[in-house]
Amino acid sequence: MVFPALMIMSAIGLFQSKIQDLIPLTLIGLLVTLGPTVAYKLNAPIVAMKYTCTLALGGLVALMASNATIGIYMTYALAMVFSILYYDKKFTLRISIISYLLLVVSLYFRSLNVQQIEFESDFTWFVSRSVGFLMEAAVMLFRGLQIPMELLPILRKLQ
Repeated sequence: MVFPALMIMSAIGLFQSKIQDLIPLTLIGLLVTLGPTVAYKLNAPIVAMKYTCTLALGGLVALMASNATIGIYMTYALAMVFSILYYDKKFTLRISIISYLLLVVSLYFRSLNVQQIEFESDFTWFVSRSVGFLMEAAVMLFRGLQIPMELLPILRKLQ
């Protein structure tokens, strides 16, 4: 739903994204959205589905972040947030690290197209954004590792 809406709003001039930039994102978005259902119906192993779907979501966010006309803001946290649902600390830690690295790579490519107003160079913009997102990612990871352990006793009481 999001990508068709982005295309329509870009076509009418509300957003500045190019349709040709949104088409690959839409296709990947469809795979990320429909992939788990198809994999489930094909009896794919749960572990494979867990990693594939979560990493695909992280990759989609990284692609969005590399485009200077798409602001991702809180969206970069989606893969880590979804990883919490598995109640697996190692998995959440891995996904958080991979998602952050994907975000840094996308920020680098985005920095090549940013018109500098607030910083002296593209590299300074890249470093400042990377460090800022690192601080946010660390706080979210710390809290993200605590949430499942806090919810587990509550969920057990509901059974």
